[in-house]
Amino acid sequence: MNRRAVHLNSIASWTRDHLIPTPSSIPRPFPGGEATEKLVFNITTSGHIQPPNEEVSQIVKNWNGYNQGNDECIIKKPGRILMAFVPGSLKYTYFDTVGTTTDVTGDIRTIRSLQVAKACYMFNDIRDRCDSYRVTGASLKLVYTGNDTYNGGEICIQKFDPFDMVYSNQLTTIGDNQYLGSVPTSVSTSCKIRKFLPAKDGAQVAFFRCHDDGFHTYKSLENTNQPEGDEEAMRSMEGIILRIDRAAYDDENSSAQAQGWRWELTQTVEVSPRSQTLLATLARPSDFNNPVLENIAKETAKRCQSNGHDILSTDQPMRAMCHNTAAASAPITAAQMGSGLPATPASSQST
Repeated sequence: MNRRAVHLNSIASWTRDHLIPTPSSIPRPFPGGEATEKLVFNITTSGHIQPPNEEVSQIVKNWNGYNQGNDECIIKKPGRILMAFVPGSLKYTYFDTVGTTTDVTGDIRTIRSLQVAKACYMFNDIRDRCDSYRVTGASLKLVYTGNDTYNGGEICIQKFDPFDMVYSNQLTTIGDNQYLGSVPTSVSTSCKIRKFLPAKDGAQVAFFRCHDDGFHTYKSLENTNQPEGDEEAMRSMEGIILRIDRAAYDDENSSAQAQGWRWELTQTVEVSPRSQTLLATLARPSDFNNPVLENIAKETAKRCQSNGHDILSTDQPMRAMCHNTAAASAPITAAQMGSGLPATPASSQST
């Protein structure tokens, strides 16, 4: 393999790991940002979900868990799972008790409240030791753990840009799809991308940036006591609504066994450690802006999305597809910018 081919493969590998991080992939530092020194690592938050065997209602809550009046919403429904992921934030990262309407005249699957937000793994440790952070890459993997006899149902994934998510979850009119802002409240709600997959095949999702300004900036960890202080983080990356419908569940009147899934959300995080701490001694200087490499990453993400490669079942090689797309687009993007192939950030800056 000649030197150019090796260089191109290095760029494609960096782009793949940046856009679709995994628990075992190399944490790739992203060029630029206002932090003078930083640490880069991947955080994986995981959990297991299965359909409940009974309906459960709960008072509508805001993201921090405070009651919002006396209105109730359904947070559990037999055969159904509903979650939301917003990986641009470390504190308001996912919602595992999304509530739907109790209005019998409406669609029982219409989201009424995102309920209480959950933080990513290690959030408290990061907040106690660092001043600021940014998430530069994120991916979700949903693996089926049930048996092959009862493996029905379907997964619906809806992507959206979380620009104006409503923190209070305070409802005004039931059935109004605007009360949660940009969140797609029903399967039929217009959204960025909608995709259906067999539930037994699981799913994998690549989250891409929403807008450049929010993506590049470091977010203060002092402003995470209220969601309003973390809005820029939430809006920096795409979000999704994850729906699983018509899955089998344990029922005393049926021989069916509950289906189950394990989910893993991986985020590439860059942090600016507090001075005079152990982490500060491990931090490395940030890389200078690299417009060519950044545009290669953006063009690769655009092509992956247009080809439908950002939401796939788990048996499809998403990362290999991304690598091949980056290898094909990198020379074209560089030439359009009047440049040769760019250098990638040194791997020694990853930890």
